[in-house]
Parts: sequence; structure tokens; C-alpha cells
Amino acid sequence: MQPSANESDIAFETMEDVLGRLDRVRPTTRGWSACCPAHADRTPSLSLAEGETCVLVKCWAGCKLDDIAAAMGLRVADLFYDSASDKRRTARSVSKRRDWRKEAAILEDEAMTLWLHANAVFAFASNLDTTAWTDEDWDIATDAICGAYGHMEQAEAFDIEAFNIRYTHLTKGVGIEPSGC
Repeated sequence: MQPSANESDIAFETMEDVLGRLDRVRPTTRGWSACCPAHADRTPSLSLAEGETCVLVKCWAGCKLDDIAAAMGLRVADLFYDSASDKRRTARSVSKRRDWRKEAAILEDEAMTLWLHANAVFAFASNLDTTAWTDEDWDIATDAICGAYGHMEQAEAFDIEAFNIRYTHLTKGVGIEPSGC
């Protein structure tokens, strides 16, 4: 989805406006994923979430935020909410108490899903006969394996975040200092 150049003069206030500029958008446990518009993305590597003041954007393939915004026909500034009309901040400030156990469990579940998917790709790839492959076959396989490594990195990051959530809550007020965590 390629927006016209003059659309970048519009300041965006909602996640839906940004998601509407992306392909293969799907909800995740922490927000959304989509194909990154800044590179030839066959499997969604772009993560998006609603932050307090802006749309949070991360390409797990390593694209820069400026490049991602430009590929959507936006400026980085367009990802920030208009504070005068932002109802999200008010809603968040009165939201119910944080359920740290649920957050950690969701992260661990997502990590396990990513890890299982990556290992399935690795197992399948290890049993392939590549003697008659074309360049296109190699490109597809390389993309799949690179995507699997990206999933392993995401799984590790989710596991670390789940650990940090549990550690922070369980050691609160106990006086235990982290040692190399």
C-alpha cells in the first residue's frame, strides 16, 4: 500500500491510520505485526504497538525508523499522537491494575510459539535435498531460515522480558539486588 506524497502532511493520531498503510497486518499479544514497507518482506517482521505518546515501531530485520516511516509516506513526527485530542492517555491513566502474572504468561506463550515455529523451520530445512534447487528456491529457503532466526531472537527477548516482569514483582521490597540480570 503506497500512499501519495502529499498525504505525509497529515498528522496521524490513531494506530488504525498507520495500520491502514501496511500489508499483512495481524494482531499479536503485544500489538500488531505487518510486513515492513522499508524492505522486501515476505514474512511480517514489523512490530507495532500503542505507546503513551506515539505508535511504537520495530523492524526485526533491522530497518531504521526513518526508512519505515518514509516507506509509509510518513514522517517520524507523524507517529506521535496529537496531545490535544489524545484520549488514549486519559484512558490509560485510569486503567485497572497491571496483572503482571498475565503479562509474563502472555510473553512466555508468544516466546514458545515463536521458538516452536523456528525449530520446525530448522528441522524441515535440515532434511531437504538441495541438489536441484534454482536460485529462486535458495532465496525462498534463505528468507525462511532468516525469518526463523528472527523468531528465535524475538522469543529470547520475550523470555527475558517475562523474567524481568516476574523478577521485578517477586523481589519488590525483599532487598534482593540483581546480579548480572
